[in-house]
Parts: sequence; C-alpha cells; structure tokens
Amino acid sequence: MEIGTLDQNDIKLISDLQPTDWQNIIPTIEFYTNTDFCFPIKVIIEEKIVGIGTTIIHDDIAWLAHIIVHPDHRNQGIGSVITQTLVGNLKTRNCETIYLIATELGEPVYKKNGFETETEYLFFKDIKINGSWKTPKNLVAFKDCFKVEIANLDLQVSGENRLFHLEKQLPSGHVYLQNNVVEGFYLSTWRGFNNCKNNVSRSGANEISIGHKRKRSFCYRQFYCKRVFAPK
Repeated sequence: MEIGTLDQNDIKLISDLQPTDWQNIIPTIEFYTNTDFCFPIKVIIEEKIVGIGTTIIHDDIAWLAHIIVHPDHRNQGIGSVITQTLVGNLKTRNCETIYLIATELGEPVYKKNGFETETEYLFFKDIKINGSWKTPKNLVAFKDCFKVEIANLDLQVSGENRLFHLEKQLPSGHVYLQNNVVEGFYLSTWRGFNNCKNNVSRSGANEISIGHKRKRSFCYRQFYCKRVFAPK
C-alpha cells in the first residue's frame, strides 16, 4: 500500500471510485487539486488508486472530505488509513478542530478515529419543483452589496472565515431578507448549501432552500462529526 498526493494527472484514474448515490465527484476533486487550501491524497495498491481523501483548511479549523474507498477494497482498513493520514497531516498546521460529514457507512470508521457525532442531517435527492411554486418575495438574487452581511453571517453560524471559499459560489446564490437585513443565504452550486440565523422562521428556512413546494422522492441520513486535538 502506498499513500501519496492526488494531483490533476490522477483525475482520469478515479472514475471507478464514484459512489452510486453521490453527485459526480470529478468536478469537486478537480477543485481540490487546483486549490491551495485543499490537500487531497490517494491510496495505491498494485498500481491502482483504491482510495482517496482530502483535507480542507480554514485558518485553525479543518474539514475532511470525499474519503472514498473502492467497493472491492472496503472492510480492509483503508478508510481508517486515509482518515489517520489526513488527521496526522494536520498536526503541523495548527488546526485545533476537525469536522467532517459522514455517511452511515463511514460513521463507524470515524468514531474509531476519535470523532464524535454532533448533529444528524437528512439529505434529499431527486427533488422536483412543483410547477405552481413561486419565488417568495423575501428570497432575492445575490448582489455585491450583500457580500459583507453574508460573510458576517457565515462566520457567526459556522465559526469559520470562509468568504474566500464562498465567493466563487455567490454569483448564482440567493439571500433571505427580513427588514432589508440578510438573515440567510443559499448557494445552489455548492451542493445546495444554505446558512441562516437561529431566529429565521421555519418557513423562511424552507424558502432559503427553495424546498417548501418541492416533491421529496428520496432522503438519506448523514452525520456531522467533530474531533478536537488534545492540548499539548
């Protein structure tokens, strides 16, 4: 088994790793290989890439992403090897906290590696918009004048300074306004990401996700997990 850096030359070699119930992973992996705050790795067995994973660093907070093992090589400890390698690489980068979103398949692996589940999510797939649905008046397209409010809101909710990461997605996004104040935002090009303040009403949150009139045809659970490095 060999562990190395995943680069652009490897993109054409990882199509077999595509999970059947995920969106196309290739554009995201290409983004990782082209971005200076992302650090993707690969696991090679017999000259074939059988697993991948990425570290994303925002100041002193890190995320682990797209930890994928080829179906033929699962239950062999490769997922743990990738996780341990990514975590180990962070010890010299002053990251105090590590987050990840785990599938039901991956959650036991991460628990064994020191992660704890903080929150559970339901993700919806194959969602179709009801033809009679109309855009709420509170939901408006992004404008440059909203950028500072979005940055402050995201920092308040996530605890991370991620504007440099969000900026590429903002032009196609929407914001939710209450009394001309940005109370939430929605980025359709970032896996349907949305963020809102605790005081936004349930109907407002639904409007942000543009989902209160949609037909939900399938959902699955995922887990928001956290690991904190022990003090030195």
